[in-house]
Amino acid sequence: MRDAHRAWWRAFTLGDTARVRALSAPQVVLTMSTGRVLGHAAVLADAGTRGDSTQVRLEWEDEVLQRWSDGAVVTSRFAETVGSARSVYRFVTVMRRDAGGWRVVAAQSTRIPPAVVPYPVPTERLSAYAGRYRQREGSVVLELAVRDGGLVVRRGDGGVDPLIALSPSVFEAPGQARFVLERDDTGQVATLTILGTRAVTHWSRVP
Repeated sequence: MRDAHRAWWRAFTLGDTARVRALSAPQVVLTMSTGRVLGHAAVLADAGTRGDSTQVRLEWEDEVLQRWSDGAVVTSRFAETVGSARSVYRFVTVMRRDAGGWRVVAAQSTRIPPAVVPYPVPTERLSAYAGRYRQREGSVVLELAVRDGGLVVRRGDGGVDPLIALSPSVFEAPGQARFVLERDDTGQVATLTILGTRAVTHWSRVP
């Protein structure tokens, strides 16, 4: 079962369509990290677009298997290195055993974002960003503050959400949104744009 699981993902990653076909159930469904959902034909077509397999190195980092009579679920962590670029994924694979052996019925790939290295922003610049901002599209007010050498968002319950600096004026709330701060013609911090996963909102500095 573990061998079939690894062989299927390896074949898909390296573009071995014949092996993918042999290890896939007719009703196989693959959900990609991008949200795309592929059926049997689309899985084979996508596998066929893979590049030069000689440049790819694959590593299995951990696996957890759960099995019953003729079915199994495998969760695993997988690293793919192409040249100097390394990507890490979480896989969930549902398998079923038939007369021909173990075959993949459903699979999901989730890319694990690489760790963000904070950009060193001087405290005086952070202090210039601290303050209250009002959403232009409504009446919501958001407050930024400096804490422990970094910028944070103050929540209504008194807690804070830390922001990671990506550049002197761009910050990120991991997995939620990016905060872009801009100055006006006089050099004063005037606006905040929040790039969320579902919407972009614009905020003006409150005097």
